[in-house]
Amino acid sequence: MIHFLLEVLKFVAGGIVGLYLALTLFCLGLAITVNWRAALLPLALLFEAAFSVVGFVAVPIAAALNATEYRPSQRFPERLVLSWRWWWMWVFGNEEDGIDGTPLDKNTLRNFRNVEWRTRTYSWSEWRRIVVWAAFRNGVSNLRYTKWGLLIDPRKVVVHLNSNTEWFVSQGWRSNYWYQGRRWRVWIGWPIKPWDYSPFDAALTEGDPRSAGVGFKLQFKRAR
Repeated sequence: MIHFLLEVLKFVAGGIVGLYLALTLFCLGLAITVNWRAALLPLALLFEAAFSVVGFVAVPIAAALNATEYRPSQRFPERLVLSWRWWWMWVFGNEEDGIDGTPLDKNTLRNFRNVEWRTRTYSWSEWRRIVVWAAFRNGVSNLRYTKWGLLIDPRKVVVHLNSNTEWFVSQGWRSNYWYQGRRWRVWIGWPIKPWDYSPFDAALTEGDPRSAGVGFKLQFKRAR
């Protein structure tokens, strides 16, 4: 049985390494043909993945020890969010939605958003909801509020490529590649968009969820 599990782990690890190498080659191709910043994306993915791996271990343990508390969000003052009591776990927190994905309105104490998520996970234990949200769906969410993250300044956005199916956009050394096929959509980087550029605006429009800061992400999903 142990031998079988080891073989499965070796197969999974080999698949992950293969996908990473394929992504690296693709980004190097983008760096040659579009812009050099694309070469930094695989390195950024490794940095983000290192934090995520720590979160896969730390989040379940902290949740099991009930190291949580409600407090006002540091970035969205109208919300109360479930957060970690341990200061060193802050990076694995979520100032936007809380570590359970169900922020509360500060005045009414009712669900502020993500009602569908709350309904879908109603029968789950709090531990399960926290682990799925804070370790897997939105891992190391607060990393976007550190120097690793980005406050989008429309005046500094540069559009290197923008077509019907793909774009490559940057601000400083950070960048974002996005591709939309008939069946699949993929993007990697900080979620800067071509239409964010404006020579006059110093910040995103009020109400844009990215206005508080954005982090590095990798998404590969079916196109809607």
